[in-house]
Amino acid sequence: MKKTIYLTLTRSQLKDIVLTNENRYNLMIYRLLNNKILDDIIIKLDDVPIYSENSPNITVSSNEQFIKLLDRFIKVFTSNFPTLYNTNEYIIENIIITNKKSMKKYLLSKKYLGDNEHISFFNSTINKIILNNFLNNLKYMISSRTILKHIGIVYQYNKHYSDLEISKIIQLLSDIVFCNSNEFHVINLFWSIDEIFLELSKRETDNTDFDAESSINDIIKNFEEQYDSLFKNYFQKYEYLQYFYH
Repeated sequence: MKKTIYLTLTRSQLKDIVLTNENRYNLMIYRLLNNKILDDIIIKLDDVPIYSENSPNITVSSNEQFIKLLDRFIKVFTSNFPTLYNTNEYIIENIIITNKKSMKKYLLSKKYLGDNEHISFFNSTINKIILNNFLNNLKYMISSRTILKHIGIVYQYNKHYSDLEISKIIQLLSDIVFCNSNEFHVINLFWSIDEIFLELSKRETDNTDFDAESSINDIIKNFEEQYDSLFKNYFQKYEYLQYFYH
């Protein structure tokens, strides 16, 4: 009962912060708060303020930092994938749902966002979260994972990629999305195959006549075909990308 009251109160306070600030992504943030997918993170917010390491007199509340970090996450995603403007909120919701542990650590960070020395940390953290589903999916697709060789990176499941490698993969994914702006299944670059498998397993438990293994094989084949098609479009248009960066 107390947790429910605290959650409701905190969510309301976060909405008030959104409504009194002029941020570009306020409407999306408000909807994310409203649909409750962030509730299990919001419930962990505390009253401990975040201090600037450079200017100790500057402090923000955990609630204010939460909104600022959520705004930064959306900003980084949309700047990397501008052609996804029609589906970005849908994709961001899915990324949050399928990466709750990492999102929780990020949104509850006690590093002050306004300190310049933390900018690379936050941006790298965001990029890792954005890439997580894509990199995990590649473990199921031998042909698709070779795309990383194009930028000099050898794929390894559960590998700890350096910030430089993460930056290269984000740019690669951004270019792939750009070259497939008219392809709806480009959203599957951000979907989690593991989460789909989990849902299929639950369905099999509820329905003994349902064959999850057969469905799983079909899903992997479908994803691999879609990825390979997206990568093919990328290579066909690769030489023209330079005109959009100069």
